[in-house]
Amino acid sequence: MCRKYFFITLIILLSFVLRFLWLDKVPNAIGGDELSYIVTAKAMTINGTDITGKWNPLSIFIFQYPQGEHQAEIPYFLLYPFSFGSLSLFSIKTIYALMSIFSVLLIYLVTRKLLDNKTAIIAGLIFCINPWQVFIGRTNYEMVPALFFFLVSFYILLVAKNWKILWSIPSLFLVFYSYIAVKLIFIPLVLFILIYLYFKNNKKFLKQYLIVFIFCFVLVLFFCINLLLSPGESRTSEIINLGDPEIARQVDQVRKNSIQTPLTNILENKFTVLSKIMAVKFINIFSFDYLFISSDQFVGFENHGLFYYIDLPFLILGIVFLASKNKKLTFLILGFIFIGALPHLFHKVRIDNFTPHNFLIFPFLIMFIAFGLGEFINLFNNKKLKYLSAFLITIIYLISVFSFLNTYFFQYSLKGNFDFYIRIASKYIKLANRNDQKIIVYSTRSYDLFKKYLFYSGIYSRDTFNQVKEAVSAKKYVIGNVEFVSCDRTIDFSSKKHVAIYDQECGSLKKDSPYIIISGLLDGGGRYKIYNDSICKKYYLNYYPSGLLINDFDVENLSEEKFCRTFITSRPE
Repeated sequence: MCRKYFFITLIILLSFVLRFLWLDKVPNAIGGDELSYIVTAKAMTINGTDITGKWNPLSIFIFQYPQGEHQAEIPYFLLYPFSFGSLSLFSIKTIYALMSIFSVLLIYLVTRKLLDNKTAIIAGLIFCINPWQVFIGRTNYEMVPALFFFLVSFYILLVAKNWKILWSIPSLFLVFYSYIAVKLIFIPLVLFILIYLYFKNNKKFLKQYLIVFIFCFVLVLFFCINLLLSPGESRTSEIINLGDPEIARQVDQVRKNSIQTPLTNILENKFTVLSKIMAVKFINIFSFDYLFISSDQFVGFENHGLFYYIDLPFLILGIVFLASKNKKLTFLILGFIFIGALPHLFHKVRIDNFTPHNFLIFPFLIMFIAFGLGEFINLFNNKKLKYLSAFLITIIYLISVFSFLNTYFFQYSLKGNFDFYIRIASKYIKLANRNDQKIIVYSTRSYDLFKKYLFYSGIYSRDTFNQVKEAVSAKKYVIGNVEFVSCDRTIDFSSKKHVAIYDQECGSLKKDSPYIIISGLLDGGGRYKIYNDSICKKYYLNYYPSGLLINDFDVENLSEEKFCRTFITSRPE
């Protein structure tokens, strides 16, 4: 028994290392969607409401969201237990990292049920080290719990018989409430699984499968009714449709640039343009460049894909080998991949990829890769050749993994993703605030900076809840001596006594004065100018950030001198 689970235990341990190593430092900031859930979860621990003090958390299950938020529902409750006490990058990522780790185990269990134990172990390992799964498993984005609860549901449906099938209902409920993109494909996804299992089980358990489907159908119907009753508060405008102004513009442009014939209006119309857009989007989702070379802007690796190069031949072999041995199972996995691509196909007119929408295709592509790898090794009848091929493949994967980890930890961290520079500004504000100085932050997005400051500074608590609530209600983002305001290019900071942090996105001032800079870590370009500094001027500041170490991203715990000399720069006179 111990030997049977030896390899999957090692894989789980490796997954733990890859998800938790330097989790408090990389990624070195949080995104806007992550922040919304975190700040609201913190407000729930303080007052049982959202940041405005008006929203009831239980109303989320009838699709009534906190002010300005129309995302998923479950993440607020997942983060709730981790929001007591002071917030930190590590604490708020813990639950998501754990779900990503348990998803490795679930991939193993599902693959073992569908295929065999050897393929299941390979699938668990590939899922564990997959660049996308490592990347997203270290964040607080909704697709982590969505995939976890989907795999739980799928596994229950695979193994359950008779009335135990109904145990899948609670996890399917959680799938639906985990991620907004799932709502679009929930019915076809569930229906596809149930039809497959009904015939796989020799047309047994029809009553139980119908109950599961009816529950899911009623859930979607309830959601749709809610959308109809409150259309102004939904995200239905993001679904691609023939009435989209961009489609009409493209049709008009093509017709103007065409020699008019009787076929022009037939061949160039909204339907044909929409069809071309969706075809291009579908091709892009499965393009070599996207999957294996440069990912997308959300991931932002640039020089690394969502899979390893070595995965590609085994992906192709896996589809071919499985199709020759089990056409029904091949159809099932391809069906999941197709359904997993639908959220992005139906999202807006833009043709560029957005990987979170495609989250469901990855586990099933990995199943093909695992099966292809296992069958490739089995082609060798000679034991020595079999072991040699396995050894060489292992070496290639090891090199690939270390190359990815180098990209992720030591290159990606320097790009300032997820508004890292707001974290730096928040640390500076906290230091400057000790002198009881007035601090004004000028920005194009004051509310976003205000919320991020609440998180990074740790100032959001029971003592400041009412002040934050009043600031949000009045849209005057003031807390203590710190105020976040819109850009003002007319101000002469040389005549002002307060410390000013000026967002470079505001544009150039009509009259400038001496300043220090929060610079880009790679290009040294200014992100924020700091006027009337009283904190960092006492230290020698570099002209550009240099010599950074991973531990430098423990920003909140850096000493004043270390912080200033690492992240604040000056310009030569």
